[in-house]
Amino acid sequence: MRQKVVWFILGVLVGSLFVVSAYPTNRSVQYSIPAIQKIAGNNYTAYVLYSKNGLPLSPEFLKQTIPKLVEKSAPNAKWHVYAAPELPKGSVITGYGIKVTKN
Repeated sequence: MRQKVVWFILGVLVGSLFVVSAYPTNRSVQYSIPAIQKIAGNNYTAYVLYSKNGLPLSPEFLKQTIPKLVEKSAPNAKWHVYAAPELPKGSVITGYGIKVTKN
């Protein structure tokens, strides 16, 4: 009986380590490089950037990648941002999409 109690307590202690280690903290976020899916339409090209493993996308990587994709789709393009969301503190981007029209 005593051995079962010891194993139960040991199991609870080890299990609580997994719960504590999985709890989110305010430390740095692990980012991933996104997969880029190109969708070609009649008068537009759309790009969807997302992470295959569910990790957030790096804002710095998006800032570098998006102008390159726009220039690649429509050289000499003038581009406008119609909606730029302000993210609340502590939130991350898990997917991003852009649509480049010929005009």
